[in-house]
Amino acid sequence: MKRKLLTATATLLAGLAQLSNAQQLPPEFPGMPAPCTQTRTLLIGDVDMFAAGGPMATPWMSPAMTTMFSGKPRRTFDDSNGTSVPRDKWFGASIPLGSCKICKATLEIRIKRNPGPAEPATGQNGNDTIYVGTAPFSGANTLAAVKPWVGEAATVKTVTIPLTAAQLNSLVFGTGVLDVLIQDDTSVDYVKLTLTQ
Repeated sequence: MKRKLLTATATLLAGLAQLSNAQQLPPEFPGMPAPCTQTRTLLIGDVDMFAAGGPMATPWMSPAMTTMFSGKPRRTFDDSNGTSVPRDKWFGASIPLGSCKICKATLEIRIKRNPGPAEPATGQNGNDTIYVGTAPFSGANTLAAVKPWVGEAATVKTVTIPLTAAQLNSLVFGTGVLDVLIQDDTSVDYVKLTLTQ
């Protein structure tokens, strides 16, 4: 009797193990890429060294950015006349992030300022700031704030801003967009966000 009970128990356990194994999914579904191996580039504007016009002259802005820009002079892409950049105009753009988890991200922006010597953070160009995050960029809504022209002699440069996955994923599952604001004496050629997902 005892032997029959042990045999029945062993058979039951073997059956449960087979059922459990049958219900387990493989680490990745067939045909699906492994996580954090796919790179996606989102480009706003034209990579054309500030040539006027183009299909993306006026970038889309999120509702929060639109509200923030109410009553303020807005700058489009490539807003310059040769080497001269109009003063006191805000540039704003919003990038839809989609719904996929982000593992790594880099924001790249090509910008131009008016000619002149390098300036401190209090100068006309030196006090310009690139804000990245969610409008109106207060507290935790600001992922980065960069002053690109402080001590910079060049009048054209490409700024690269690394963004952490944790920061961006909070936006993916929140507003779903990344807002970029640049104040206020800087012309913008393009904005490019490179994502690893």
